[in-house]
Amino acid sequence: MAKRDVNIVFRATDKTARGLARVTKSVSQVGMRLSKVTAGFGVAAAAGSAALVRSQMPVIDALGKTADRLGLTTEALGGLRHAAQLAGVSQSTLDMSLQRFNRRLSEASSGSGEAVGALHELNLNARELEKLPLDQQMMAVADAFGEVKGSGDRTRLAMRLFDSEGVSLLNMLEGQSEGLKAAATEADKLGLTMSRME
Repeated sequence: MAKRDVNIVFRATDKTARGLARVTKSVSQVGMRLSKVTAGFGVAAAAGSAALVRSQMPVIDALGKTADRLGLTTEALGGLRHAAQLAGVSQSTLDMSLQRFNRRLSEASSGSGEAVGALHELNLNARELEKLPLDQQMMAVADAFGEVKGSGDRTRLAMRLFDSEGVSLLNMLEGQSEGLKAAATEADKLGLTMSRME
């Protein structure tokens, strides 16, 4: 009787040892497979990142060229574009209106052009305004528009400064400089602005 009990215990121990060996081997194989899968994810992630950067290169290039043409940093242009988008203004409309504003401000600082009277009504000095970067010029204009009460006057003045695109910009200027700053900050947080690598 005692011999039989010892035999049962011995066999149970033997089966457990073999079972543990199988489990250890299985866990080891799973670990090796997981490390291969993880390495595969790393390679896929790197390839995906490279493809994303390549696909964005034309966008980045176009942003840089437009910023150069307008005399803005890429970050400032990205902030203004975000403010325009929030106001329902297309990127092309914004870019064209900024280009026209640049020209009209330059004319006004020499005492000619359609913007002279509009800037005077808005209590803005063309020569002083021209010394500021374009994004700061837009903030000054936005604050000045905040003082204009009638919608007809706002439309008339916007068209004098920005041509026909000016009407579309009125919604963007409505938040004044604080609204433009908030949009630029949000654009930066969302990763919508890019700084150029020099």
